[in-house]
Amino acid sequence: MSSGLAISLFQDAAELVLWTVASSIEVNIGEKDGFTKMWEKVNNNNKPELFLPLKEKMLELNKARVGFKHYGILPDSSHSFRYYGYVTEFINNTVRNFFNLEFDAISLVDTVRNEEIRKYLKEAEELLGEKDLKKSLVSCEIAYQKIFKYVERIIPEISSKIEGFGERLHPVYERDDLRTEWHGLIEFLNNIRINILINLLGIKSSDFLRYKKLAPGVFIAMSGKVSSTFSGMEASENDVRFCIDFIINTAIEAQNRL
Repeated sequence: MSSGLAISLFQDAAELVLWTVASSIEVNIGEKDGFTKMWEKVNNNNKPELFLPLKEKMLELNKARVGFKHYGILPDSSHSFRYYGYVTEFINNTVRNFFNLEFDAISLVDTVRNEEIRKYLKEAEELLGEKDLKKSLVSCEIAYQKIFKYVERIIPEISSKIEGFGERLHPVYERDDLRTEWHGLIEFLNNIRINILINLLGIKSSDFLRYKKLAPGVFIAMSGKVSSTFSGMEASENDVRFCIDFIINTAIEAQNRL
């Protein structure tokens, strides 16, 4: 079953690229046009230099998907790897041919409007590509701080105001036990504040907590110098990829919602 689902997803990815190409060259695709019909319309675009590659391989993939989806024919699991190669090659070549881009270089980072945040996210992706995981996480955290610098204006940090009120309770405030409880109240209110903010952005609490667990402590001095500290947890490449994706999605949600 899993191999059939994988093949269906490969086909969906190929069709999404096909729709994107058709839209870019203004080819009219009907709602009921199948994969083969879409292919023919795109290739008959009167621009011989723009053509879809790997027709035989992609038709083989389409046939396997039809067999699974409509007739319940389960493909051999080993075929999944072959079809993965087909669709990867198809997407890379098609994007290069029609858009003059390398598919691996396309990123949602480009949809982040804030230039400074976008710069740090691109830097994080480049560092991940170079396997410099710690520096990549530092760039992620700087981007995170830049995002929340704007987001936190909705509910300004209240610790300094409450702290000042607590000091006016002197001499009661001088008691260590009351001071500890007062600081605990400040921390509690700040946690509520952060939860309100992440909910405003539509961020899953589980994703936020995972990010905070992986993110380093980063301090940016007035001079611009950056210092960072890491916990004992060693982040993997998948962890860093998660962090980058999390910050990209957070940036996009912030600009769309606020």
